[in-house]
Amino acid sequence: MSSEMGAGTTDASILLGAIIIKHHETLCDEGTIEAIKENIYMQYFLGLSSFKKTAVFAPSLFVEIRKKLGLDYWNEVNDIIVNHNFPEKKGDDDSIQNEETIKIDAIIVIQDIQYPKDLIILNELREKLGELINLLKLPERLTC
Repeated sequence: MSSEMGAGTTDASILLGAIIIKHHETLCDEGTIEAIKENIYMQYFLGLSSFKKTAVFAPSLFVEIRKKLGLDYWNEVNDIIVNHNFPEKKGDDDSIQNEETIKIDAIIVIQDIQYPKDLIILNELREKLGELINLLKLPERLTC
């Protein structure tokens, strides 16, 4: 086998990150790749070390991944993500209730706000993605 021939492999964390972006932003396959190409924050979320002007992978890879893994696998991944993020909800009736309260009084000012909020959220998501990739132990057949 030669490293100069054929398509290269795509890191699983980049693939999962792109899938998360695709579903969060409700984009098509091509739209997701274009959005990642144009947005440095999305590239940081995927774990890229610097800004890339080229596509991280071909949009057709989304189709190949869906075919290889199937619907049952994605349902299992979804359950693992929910159970990982809401461990106290295990065994419930698959419904997650938001039990947080909202402060509506205009006089109340929260003092512990960190700025820039976007970078903190993206970093937390990147760390969670790494945890989930290790937790999921993606099958070896996923490398494309």
